[in-house]
Amino acid sequence: MNVPRDEPLVDDLVLGVWAVIALLGAARECDDAADLSGLVSKAEQILSAVIPHLAALALTGPSASMSGALH
Repeated sequence: MNVPRDEPLVDDLVLGVWAVIALLGAARECDDAADLSGLVSKAEQILSAVIPHLAALALTGPSASMSGALH
């Protein structure tokens, strides 16, 4: 079944999740506490932007998600 979707938003969500995975991978290998804190903080910021959009998609489908790209 081919469900219409807000392609730019979905693309942003996928890229945001991918960025978080990359940041957490870098954090796992980080030896410096300050750098580790910065990587985790950036991952938290991205997740804070992505999660509301994912929740809207999960609850109501692609057309009812918040409009626009991630902030």
